[in-house]
Amino acid sequence: MNTAAILAAGIGSRLRPLTNNQPKCLVKVNGKPILEHQLDALKKAGITKVIIVVGYEGYKIEQYCKRYEGLEIEIIYNHDYENTNNMYSMYLLRNKLKGREFLFCNADVIYDEEIIRKIVEAKMENWIAVDVGTYNEESMKVTVNDDGRITGISKSFSKNVSYGRSVDLYRLTTEGSFAFFNEIEKIIEQQKREREWTEVVIDKLASERKVTFKPLDIHGLRWVEIDNFDDLALADRVFSDFNIDDYKAVFLDLDGTLIVGGQAIEGAKDFIEMLLKKGINYYYVTNNSSRSKKDYVKKLNSLGLHALEENIILSTDGLVQYLL
Repeated sequence: MNTAAILAAGIGSRLRPLTNNQPKCLVKVNGKPILEHQLDALKKAGITKVIIVVGYEGYKIEQYCKRYEGLEIEIIYNHDYENTNNMYSMYLLRNKLKGREFLFCNADVIYDEEIIRKIVEAKMENWIAVDVGTYNEESMKVTVNDDGRITGISKSFSKNVSYGRSVDLYRLTTEGSFAFFNEIEKIIEQQKREREWTEVVIDKLASERKVTFKPLDIHGLRWVEIDNFDDLALADRVFSDFNIDDYKAVFLDLDGTLIVGGQAIEGAKDFIEMLLKKGINYYYVTNNSSRSKKDYVKKLNSLGLHALEENIILSTDGLVQYLL
């Protein structure tokens, strides 16, 4: 199994203004685009060809992929991305992937490389990667019967019947792929339902036992689906390689950063206490020189932020040193 498809045609409106002029998959997490995280993981797992369906600002994805090395990447355009959903994007791949084994995912999820490796190396079956035992109202959930076969996938499943959350990563056998695209063709060509999700097809095939899907348990491994700014912040934390122990000093801007509306932001006190415990030097930096260092020490301590005059750097400090 050496082929993967990535569905990347969406607008990503909930990440505006970041997505005003770029597709969501090119928004950066921990310093590199979401798409690059996916491509890196696929390449390391042994995938050699990736087909990406693009739409909104798609030419920017195409330009980015021209610079990416180590994978054969093909770009397919969904020119009607504003009026369709990801099932239609998958429909555009029918002539390339129908009857072929492949895996696919949406372009707005970052995966631990081990997740991709597990599904690539799994035995020849139809798989849905599932974070077993977890639940979220907004996520796609799966149900499983006593034989371990998936019986459905939907956002509507309640917690008491849900087996776990789908992480939007799927693998199809040649037979599964054939049935998958046959059903998509019926929905798009005959029923004219172009705004459906691919999970609608998977749910139908699973519930009607036309295709046997099994859950690939990835619980404990990292993954984040990025729909909004809270998700983006979570992904930055989960996939960050930042280690505070690697640093000798930390400089903290005050107004509008560490202190907002006259109050310290959530977590600021704990962060300063952590720096103190580790013996890492820290400095509060401000370009507001209307207060003295003594004033700032008093203000910071009143907010629970440990400070001495030696921790304060004012914009006037540089001026005084220059004049001296």
